[in-house]
Amino acid sequence: MQELVDSFDDYAEELQRYDTAQDRYLETYQQAYELSKLTRDIEGSINDQDSIRAKKELQKLEDKINGIKESGRAISEDELGLLQKEYELRLAEIALEDAQNAKSLVRLTRNEEGNWGYTYTADQDKIAEAEQSYEDKLYEYMRQADTMAESASRAILTLNREMAEALAALDVNAEDYEEQVAAITEFYGQQIAYYAEQYNISVDAIGTVAKESAAKYKPEVVDIIESDNSGLQTNFHETVLSIIGDFDSIDTAVSEVMGGIQTTYDETIAAFQEYQRQNQETCELAGTDVEHMAQFISE
Repeated sequence: MQELVDSFDDYAEELQRYDTAQDRYLETYQQAYELSKLTRDIEGSINDQDSIRAKKELQKLEDKINGIKESGRAISEDELGLLQKEYELRLAEIALEDAQNAKSLVRLTRNEEGNWGYTYTADQDKIAEAEQSYEDKLYEYMRQADTMAESASRAILTLNREMAEALAALDVNAEDYEEQVAAITEFYGQQIAYYAEQYNISVDAIGTVAKESAAKYKPEVVDIIESDNSGLQTNFHETVLSIIGDFDSIDTAVSEVMGGIQTTYDETIAAFQEYQRQNQETCELAGTDVEHMAQFISE
């Protein structure tokens, strides 16, 4: 919301536009389609694998997706993107292991006794290619999660500020003032809760999927993930919420912001009721009522 609006009707239209723009949950039919498509792709990859371990790793991902389906939980475009990136990461892991285990290159070597013979060894060029592909997919997955975390933390701060501006723009003389306050606080509370959920999903993506994968195939990346200066937004102290808001965790930030919303609502309604009481007292002293006083002022 770039500007404050003149009336609650205008503001309601603005809220609807903002809601449409920011609501990133997939439509029910789209979510069902995308998850079913991804599941079929995974099942195809499972059938293509000879390794039991590879089949199990892919099955774990399919089980995760099936869990989302069974729960009926709505997911966002960003979360769907993470699932797709995780699938690509798992395939890269399998390809790297296959390259490391394949003994397709014949070399002439000498054994410990000094005798020469031909042995099968792994193709180092293919291993290097598979390693690069794996690193690319790991980076893409972490980047997806990190961008998601950064967007969520910034959105929480922005929404909190916009809510304060929206409440300040309301006309306290409006008959439905209390309803307007309730509508605004409820809207922003829902939006902030949404982005808090998205942040937590991104943190879990880095802390479990990426970290566990790196521990197997790229141990040095684990040290980067765990370091205080990694640059990852999933390290909460590096987020704008931590820097500007001086919070120590996403849970603390959301708790204080949500608590602030409730406090703002309570204080706004209390101030409105006190304003009404004072107006009533003034009218009684003048021997009239609020409606006649308003009509007199307008004339």
